[in-house]
Amino acid sequence: MTNPDSGIGVSMGRMIAQVISGIGFLGAGTIFVSQKKIGGLTTAASLWCVGCLGIAVGLGFYMIALAGCCVVLITLMALQRVVHVNSIKSVEVKFIHRVETLSFINTFFQEKGIKVLDIDFHVENKGKLNLYTNIYTLTLPGNLAYTDIVNALSEHPNIQGVRTRNT
Repeated sequence: MTNPDSGIGVSMGRMIAQVISGIGFLGAGTIFVSQKKIGGLTTAASLWCVGCLGIAVGLGFYMIALAGCCVVLITLMALQRVVHVNSIKSVEVKFIHRVETLSFINTFFQEKGIKVLDIDFHVENKGKLNLYTNIYTLTLPGNLAYTDIVNALSEHPNIQGVRTRNT
């Protein structure tokens, strides 16, 4: 009488099941919810795909693994071009001459299609001049990066400093 658990196929199947459940556990750990938004889904799916490709290589299915790798990479690159994700950051701007500079900043935001979600501000008295600090929470259009904003704003003579902050 043969023991059904002693076969290579059965033990290989158990090993594959353990790899899949382990990768699923790791993938679930990368998914998070923050400020009513879900993040980490692409990372979780990519981990699962890499685990499956590793199983295929381990079983000797090199061509299937190579084809699967190509499909995953092409899909991720295509999605990156279609789905633009801008993380929400705050931009802190320190400036003098409030009326003139605020006019410049607001015009800049309108021309670039930047939406201001929130503004936090304060004023410091520095002798004859006041130093104004505005912290803008922004949503950027897909063709603009935060570095573009920092570079453009920092060129204005009244702006003393510009920096980004993670929100």
